[in-house]
Amino acid sequence: MSDALFTYGTLQIPEVMEAVAGQALSWVGAEAPGFIQFRFTDRIYPGMVAREGATTPGRVYTALSRQAWELLDRFEDPIYRRDLIEVYRSDGSRMTAHAYVLPVDQQHLLSSEIWQMDWFIQTHLEGYVSRCRVFYEMFTSGRFSGSHYCGSGLHPAGESIPLPGGGEDSSQKAES
Repeated sequence: MSDALFTYGTLQIPEVMEAVAGQALSWVGAEAPGFIQFRFTDRIYPGMVAREGATTPGRVYTALSRQAWELLDRFEDPIYRRDLIEVYRSDGSRMTAHAYVLPVDQQHLLSSEIWQMDWFIQTHLEGYVSRCRVFYEMFTSGRFSGSHYCGSGLHPAGESIPLPGGGEDSSQKAES
């Protein structure tokens, strides 16, 4: 069983991962062949889905503690499924890693636009990291009682968020 996590969205940004996990984690660049990431129609983080011929860039974090896994599983939107996938590290070596993948029955929530990390960093990173730290503090202090951070209405993206193209995410206030 792998202890590695392939990240392709907000969690590939070291500041976000550290805010969620409560510690800096070592990582290497990687890519997931056979997968592509799209923007959701109403969320600022992406969903990764299987797509023949595609490749999704990201990072692999290794040696995650039990607490880090628990935090990540609670943090991630419950619409994802944690699957084992094959990834290629930047040195060309192959490995198996966990990844939060969007199941087929949830893919209708995605737009046809590729998620852009530059857009996220420029538009949302600072506030998102702050909200991730609040999640970590709530979870580790025992004040977090929800089964998932997202379902509690407190997800870092759980607010009205301007999306590229002028749309606004008002449906995310109560859930995401």
